Amino acid sequence: NHATATEWKRLPGWGEVLSKRTVKFREALGGFVSIEQLKLVYGLNPEVVERNRNLLRVHEGAQTRMCLDTLSFRRLVGHPLFDADQTRRVLRARGRALSSMDVFWERLSPDSTERATWEPYLDTCRVE
Repeated sequence: NHATATEWKRLPGWGEVLSKRTVKFREALGGFVSIEQLKLVYGLNPEVVERNRNLLRVHEGAQTRMCLDTLSFRRLVGHPLFDADQTRRVLRARGRALSSMDVFWERLSPDSTERATWEPYLDTCRVE
């Protein structure tokens, strides 16, 4: 989550364009939570990720979390993991007053893949 485009470029199969694209995607994402997420980088062949897997590390908790309390449609729909329909679902589940993440997940009723994908990036941040 801290590698520069120059550092990505040193890995076999990355090159200059994919290195810059990887950094840009990571910034839009808010940081990687798994090596598997590299396969979401447009144009990056999953085989390249697999060939470099032993050289890659993701530090847990390095991602940026979005505060559901103040999150706007525009901000969330701009995140690579959320499309417009998913954004509407998330904001409806948030409601006007969100008491806890447990309440949010119960209201949202995501499937297991959605929850695993989104949970590292969503949080409630309101300080009472």
